[in-house]
Amino acid sequence: MINGKMDAFEKWQKSDKWLEVRNSIVDMSRKGYSQKQISECLGIKNEATFCRLKNKHPEIQEALDEADRLVLDSCFTAMYKLALGSTYTNQHVVVEKDPKTGKEKQKLYKDIRETEPNFNALIYVLNQRFGIKFSPKKEELEILKSKLASKDGEWENADINLEDSDSGK
Repeated sequence: MINGKMDAFEKWQKSDKWLEVRNSIVDMSRKGYSQKQISECLGIKNEATFCRLKNKHPEIQEALDEADRLVLDSCFTAMYKLALGSTYTNQHVVVEKDPKTGKEKQKLYKDIRETEPNFNALIYVLNQRFGIKFSPKKEELEILKSKLASKDGEWENADINLEDSDSGK
């Protein structure tokens, strides 16, 4: 409370609206709303005020962080499905006339489809999950690691002028 006035967060808490506002912040942030858009939707005059509230009340930053975790989880789930392939059902309804009665009937058609695994996504998931063991540059990284460990190893082509090689000469 500043000069006897409550800020927006304190008002939300006092009126028991904080949980509702928190869920709105998480939802908007998860959907990609900017801080400016979130502050406008919450009825806060400007983004700077929202930033001050966020700095003063860590619960607001925690709501934004939760949204980031949800987005990250969704992205990794999508990448995992892409990497390994998945099965999905495509449904559509067709209205047909019964030839005998002339009445319209709705028929539900379901197509079960499979996506093939994506090799690049698979490499990415393996690399992220198991590190260097599945990196496409495993051999290069191991050479660099051993040279760094020895510290006295000579680097091949150490006398190459990088300016000449960068310019295409």
